Parts: sequence; structure tokens; C-alpha cells
Amino acid sequence: MDDNIVELIKFKQDKGLKLLQQRYSGLMHYIVGNILQNQDDIEECISDICLKV
Repeated sequence: MDDNIVELIKFKQDKGLKLLQQRYSGLMHYIVGNILQNQDDIEECISDICLKV
């Protein structure tokens, strides 16, 4: 599954990023939420992470 997400990100960025967020949003929220307290900051950080990918 992860290899599929990587390939989609390479060739169809929108769909790949959407799948990345669907699959890992809970984990990203958990990790980032333990560092940042403000919900807006958490969402912005997760968006930044996805854009860096």
C-alpha cells in the first residue's frame, strides 16, 4: 500500500497526497498533537508535512 501511495505521489500528486492524508492523518495528528497544543497549528503543521512529501 505504501509503495502505491509513493507512486501516486510521483505521478498523480493530488490523489497520492489525498491517500497519504487518509492513511496517516491519525498518526500525524497524534504525533504533532503531542508537540503543539493549538488545533490550527496542528492542522497547518500536518499540511506542511504533506507538502514536503
